Amino acid sequence: MKCTCYHKFLMLTACISASGMIASAHESDTLFCHLYNAPGLVLYPSSQGYFSGNNEFNILEVAQKYGQAPVGDTTSSECEVPPGHQLNEVVVRFGAKTVLNPNDSVYVRVYAMDPGSGSPGTLLGTSFATPLNWVDTSSTQEVYSNFLMQLPVSFTDSFFVSVVLPAGTGNLAGIMTNSNGDGLGARLCHVKDSSGSWVSMQDFSLLDIDAAIFPVIGEATSNIPEMCVPYIQVNVFPNPGTSSVTFDLTLTGPSENCILTVKNINGKIMLQTHTGKMRGGKYPVSIQTATWPAGLYFYSLQTGNQVSTGKLQINR
Repeated sequence: MKCTCYHKFLMLTACISASGMIASAHESDTLFCHLYNAPGLVLYPSSQGYFSGNNEFNILEVAQKYGQAPVGDTTSSECEVPPGHQLNEVVVRFGAKTVLNPNDSVYVRVYAMDPGSGSPGTLLGTSFATPLNWVDTSSTQEVYSNFLMQLPVSFTDSFFVSVVLPAGTGNLAGIMTNSNGDGLGARLCHVKDSSGSWVSMQDFSLLDIDAAIFPVIGEATSNIPEMCVPYIQVNVFPNPGTSSVTFDLTLTGPSENCILTVKNINGKIMLQTHTGKMRGGKYPVSIQTATWPAGLYFYSLQTGNQVSTGKLQINR
């Protein structure tokens, strides 16, 4: 399977990958389909939502197909995982959302391709969830949502990366796509309908498109054309925690202000810190949680138009 890339998506952030100079971006092996000369990303609305997201047909997931390059292959295409690599993270471009239930979340799943149907089959991995409230859909700038996999995912054949859409009544999330016809009839984009069945987007809606769902395959070590995406990350340990936890903040470039926020399951802000101007690097932030009730919490690290999110469990 030989696919070329979203050229506009490749050029969204300022970086000089040839010389290795990156200002505020993370250089990684990122798979991207389909058209190198695609004019840009669009959002297809329906009467009550988005064809690339929830709508009146109750689309549950939107998935994009990628491939596994054969062992010994040295010419992996832009939508093939080189031998020996794993999927660690997924980048998604959302274009719109409606939030009626603030506790609803979106997350990513990775499926093996079912060899019989060519659709998503066995579940291989799941990302940490991101509250729909925190998904940035700014229409004036190219904004990415990063989903960190709970465990790295390995492959033996073609696979799908899906976005599990919010299930709450009235909540909508639309994923950006290329333009109708740019999918070249390859049927790489699939949706899960209200019955739980997978069908290609082209057969479902007559839209020949690919979704802006991009797997991140480790660091920039293989021959996949590089894509620079703004990169920040936050991890917390221990998790589950008890009386105190430490947030490990990672920035690949300077930031005017980083905002670390922790909310409980009801959306109440338990902690919010503004770090001020920071240089690239790793920064530990320790907090006391002895007075917090046991339960699940959501955290986010935001700088500029980028956000990294995760879950924290407090036990007693």
